[in-house]
Amino acid sequence: MGSNYPPSSGRERTALQVKRLRPQVTTGSTFEIKTGCGSIFVTINEDDKGPCEVFVRGGKHAGCISCQMEGFGRLLSLAMRLGGSLDDCIKQVSGLQCSTPTWYDGQQILSCADAVSLALKRYLQEKNDGQS
Repeated sequence: MGSNYPPSSGRERTALQVKRLRPQVTTGSTFEIKTGCGSIFVTINEDDKGPCEVFVRGGKHAGCISCQMEGFGRLLSLAMRLGGSLDDCIKQVSGLQCSTPTWYDGQQILSCADAVSLALKRYLQEKNDGQS
């Protein structure tokens, strides 16, 4: 049987990507962002190598939305532990739009994913301001 995958693009990794293990203790920041669905809380934790995990929780969300936000945070965490940068994560989720955009702190928030990208941007800004 033939493969359902497209031919190689020539962009394969040349070395096995090793997943960064989570330490027992991390430190981080939590951001509350208002969305069209209500407030969400985004926690970005880091270890001695930098950001390593993201937790996304909704204030009053339940059911599928809550599960989707948790899964979203897990995927962002995995991307970071596999060597992806926060800038890469921001580029992927910034600007995603749902049916209930809103305004928060002078910025339009297009979706919960867009709100997560705002929290990631603020985290990076705080880190950059602290290094000045």
